[in-house]
Amino acid sequence: MRTPRALIAATGALVLMLSAACTTSEPEEQTTSPGSEAIIEVPGEDGGNGEEPDDDGGQADGGADPGHHESDTGTDMHDHTHGDLDDAPGVAELDEIHQMAGDFWVANTERRWDHPDGPAQVLEQIRPHVTDRYYDHRAELLEGSGREVWWVEWAHDERVTDAAVRQATFQPDQPFTADRVLVRVEGAVVDNSPRQNRHLADADSVYAMVELERTDQGWKVDDFHP
Repeated sequence: MRTPRALIAATGALVLMLSAACTTSEPEEQTTSPGSEAIIEVPGEDGGNGEEPDDDGGQADGGADPGHHESDTGTDMHDHTHGDLDDAPGVAELDEIHQMAGDFWVANTERRWDHPDGPAQVLEQIRPHVTDRYYDHRAELLEGSGREVWWVEWAHDERVTDAAVRQATFQPDQPFTADRVLVRVEGAVVDNSPRQNRHLADADSVYAMVELERTDQGWKVDDFHP
């Protein structure tokens, strides 16, 4: 025989079950927030960057979208195994990799109106930092590009572009091998002339991806993704 306490509990449970069955509840409205987009600083005329497009068709200072790009060698970097740091270059090599990427980015960005090589000055500035393949590629882009027309105005205004690296970082979340890596460069760029005086410390950051490969002469830049 059930005890009075057990009977009361069973009766209470039955009442709750009947009450729940008779009550129709509205489903809670689910709120979703729109996906966020990564905003990359892209230099503009008001941002103090150079107006000249670089030899790869981007801006000279290279505001970057660090997305997927295919190397000019025809090798898709996403074909490589990545994610396992055992496949990455040694930690002792990272300083050299970061330094080379930053030095290239500055050489690829800076220019002076009074440089004897005129619009070709960047090509010679990047030579120590790049592979022969990439140097030849840039030389082909420069040839017949009509830079002389642009340079007339640049020289007339006595313009100078200065650049500085704020940070260069190997990207392990991007495709890499022991002999090929991507480095994200954060930098600052300003244009100056006798009529304006801007400071790198006050400039917004711009970004680019620099692709390096191991060579017999050490790490060299083999592609650039502004």
